[in-house]
Amino acid sequence: MDKQLRTPPSGAHCAHCGSTQVKAGFGCDYCPNRYHFCAEHAANVRILAEGHVARVHPEKVPEAMAKLAASPRDLADLRRRAAERPDLWGAQLVEVEKHVVRS
Repeated sequence: MDKQLRTPPSGAHCAHCGSTQVKAGFGCDYCPNRYHFCAEHAANVRILAEGHVARVHPEKVPEAMAKLAASPRDLADLRRRAAERPDLWGAQLVEVEKHVVRS
């Protein structure tokens, strides 16, 4: 999700605050999603955009999924989130579970 867009389309708004005074944005490399930002929220929107890849396209970042699987705290947190909101976190949990070492 590093593709930085130079010119936002007409009607674009900041993914963080909703402002229509957008400066630029980030685009997903795997789907048409775009996350635009105003002058104040570039860092916040980058985090949101990077989270999109982990939640929606987890198979594209296996190293990150393996790192989550290796952390008991992070894995427990992801399992809790997936139980509460499977629509947001379910695909990521399935991919992370593939990396969990079973003893």
